Amino acid sequence: DLGKVHPSTEDAPIWHILVSGFDGWSGDESGAFSTEELDTAGQLLFSSFFEPDQWMRNSHEMHPVSGEGADRLLPSNIRVRVRELYHSFVLGNYLAAIALTRAMLEYAIVEHAARLDIKPYFTDQIGRKRNRRLRELVEELSERIPILRLPMETIIDAGNRTLHPEQKDRLVLLPDMLHDVALDSISATRDVLEQLYLRRE
Repeated sequence: DLGKVHPSTEDAPIWHILVSGFDGWSGDESGAFSTEELDTAGQLLFSSFFEPDQWMRNSHEMHPVSGEGADRLLPSNIRVRVRELYHSFVLGNYLAAIALTRAMLEYAIVEHAARLDIKPYFTDQIGRKRNRRLRELVEELSERIPILRLPMETIIDAGNRTLHPEQKDRLVLLPDMLHDVALDSISATRDVLEQLYLRRE
């Protein structure tokens, strides 16, 4: 019953500070906040998903995509995806973050396919244009830029272990391990983006 799940309050100073503020306003008789507003704030503070201390710990583990002129050279469609990726991780949506790293890898390869002489599509037997499998694209890109093989394999492995798990894989039931897999996948995605968009070696 997720309604009975409460955020961890051990080693959670931010949460305690916010609850102390809530307690103070709950006993205030000035009328600064209505009963409805205080009730709504309480629902948020004591909800199962409200974990500000974990969010801050996660945010401190994030590093920006770096490189000379990164803000200028990264196209807006990539910047939007990076922002969504980082927000997902910070808020503890690790599965969503892993799924997005896989999608970003495919997007980046396809966007640079012409420059790298990679064909991202094929025509099926009835003449329809179809996407090639990500694994095939990764193999071709690894031949052209060998230093990207490891980070790309990290992204694919993270996706395989979580989005297409084997029956025996219980990774999604282990939040700490899922956090680590997501963090590794994000770091690998950052390596791919920096190489393809900023270095172009």
